[in-house]
Amino acid sequence: MTAATAGGLPPAVVLVGGQGTRLRPLTWRTPKQLLPVGGLPLLNRVVEPLAAAGVTRVVLSLGYRSEAFDRLELGSFDVTAVPEDNPLGSGGGLAHALRKAEISGTFLAMNGDVVGDVDIAALLERHRSTDALATILVKEVDDPSEFGVAVVDSQGRVTGFVEKPPPPAPSNLINAGVWVLESSILDRIPQDGAASIEREVFPGLAADGRMQAVVHHGWWHDVGRLDRYLAANAEYLQRGSTPPGWTRAAGSLHGAGARVADDATVEASVIGEDVSVGPGAAVRGSVLLAGAEVGAAAVVERSVIGPGWIVADGEKVTDAICAEGAP
Repeated sequence: MTAATAGGLPPAVVLVGGQGTRLRPLTWRTPKQLLPVGGLPLLNRVVEPLAAAGVTRVVLSLGYRSEAFDRLELGSFDVTAVPEDNPLGSGGGLAHALRKAEISGTFLAMNGDVVGDVDIAALLERHRSTDALATILVKEVDDPSEFGVAVVDSQGRVTGFVEKPPPPAPSNLINAGVWVLESSILDRIPQDGAASIEREVFPGLAADGRMQAVVHHGWWHDVGRLDRYLAANAEYLQRGSTPPGWTRAAGSLHGAGARVADDATVEASVIGEDVSVGPGAAVRGSVLLAGAEVGAAAVVERSVIGPGWIVADGEKVTDAICAEGAP
């Protein structure tokens, strides 16, 4: 299978191997990419720009709890799942997926935890107009310390790349986790070993002048922490599609079977399937996952309540994740 055979557009490899440690205890049992965002699994939201661009083949590079993805439906994509026996990192996992899925030539790659109104066609157009081996989406942020940082010249060429630099960062343009790559980068990744594409491949490509960047000016979220998970859900309250069986009411999303008492307050929140919000309770800026219960006069603010978790009558939960601990 080569890039050119996938409906005229290159295939996409989505990196889904991370453990989501910053979202524990939610991710002890559920991989981050299967947590709901706007009523759909995060991974479904991640691939929406691919579907909009007409990409037809998706390869999932799986690691942590890979068996949990067996029942995931990704629409009309031709999906190839490539699990790894041991953690291989972003570079090693990508190389493993390319070899197992027999991909050569140009391909798309994405981190499995970034969402946004990404223009895949524009990224491909820039890549094809240059001799780059990598063309990456970059986003301007106030604090780049947690991301890979790209130094980009006036022609869009990446002249330097540093993963998670200490302050002061050389640039405020961060790696937004969406790339167009050439399979020849495999020569820069150790065979069957763990490697980071951000630390071991991108800096060399930048030094060789074989890396381009496209600045993203739209909305974008890296779903890696509580605040960012809530921000992504808030984004889909404003603009995302409404999943089948869900309804929108007063700026919130309600899943099938959700029950909200008449005198309860729900503001800018996602109320999952079969969730119960009791009399006099208040839920603001939060996500309540399937089967959760919020008792009478309880308050939940800027928090995530995990599946089946019970917030007791009168209890107040703020800026927290409530879910079962390690299995």
